[in-house]
Order: sequence, then C-alpha cells, then structure tokens
Amino acid sequence: MDLLKLHDLAGQFRRALERVPQNSFPNEISLYKHPDYQTSGFPAGCCGDSSELLAEFLKENGFDFEYVGGRDGGDDEELMTHAWLALDDFIVDITADQFNDCGYSLPKVFVEQESPWHDSFKIEEVREGSFYVWKDSDKNHFSNMERAYRLVLAQLD
Repeated sequence: MDLLKLHDLAGQFRRALERVPQNSFPNEISLYKHPDYQTSGFPAGCCGDSSELLAEFLKENGFDFEYVGGRDGGDDEELMTHAWLALDDFIVDITADQFNDCGYSLPKVFVEQESPWHDSFKIEEVREGSFYVWKDSDKNHFSNMERAYRLVLAQLD
C-alpha cells in the first residue's frame, strides 16, 4: 500500500472538509454547526460522518477501507466513542486530533500501519466504509451525506 499517496489523499480531504462552512452542511449530520450555537465543531463529534465521507473519497482513488467504530478508548478508557477507517493493519483517521484537549498529541491526519491509541478502543462495529452503506436503509441520511460529500469535493486542492 502506498502510504505516501494515502496520506496525501487523506490530507487533501481533511483540508477540503475544513474549508466548507460548517453551517453549509445538512443540519441532520454531525458536521453541521449552527453559527449561533457554542458547540465545539469539527473535528469534535464528527468522526463517524467524516470517516464515511473520507472512505468514499479513498474508494474513488483505489483504496477500499472499512469503517471501524469503538468505545471506551484512551489511557483510562475515558474516551467514550470514536470512529476511523481501517484496511488490514492500516489506519486512516482525520478526526483523532479532537482528543488533543484530553491530553493526547494526535495529528490532524493519521495514516499508520499500527496504532496503540486506536487499539485502546473496544471495537463495536466494522462495516463497509462509505456512506453508500445507507443508500437503501436510510435514504434521508444517504441524501444528506451525498450533499455533504459534494460540498467537500468542491473544496479539494
């Protein structure tokens, strides 16, 4: 696997995601942030939706990652939930830095073959990575994610 290419693609996607005004996203997904509310905003609380969007982008570029959801991670199991992408032993995570306020030093774009930090989570879910997983089971969520995906793609380098 070409880690350099993978890191470059994940970095491009993260930067594009950051460029989209958060109040432009559909308000039914975690990436949306109302300008009048004092929520923390991306990347905090956005790992699931961000991972699904990134998975589709990576798939379109030749990398077919799975979505991984875990709970009770961190040094003291203090991190309730988190989601990232995995393929074999490779991990891609563009929202791990949301936990830096909890005393961690995680990069904005995490692409590694192994990760003790990710291994600290109890895995609850492993499934197809892309948001297309919702196409038949939740058409409204799929539509919102598809709209969000187009917004991010429009901001790519």
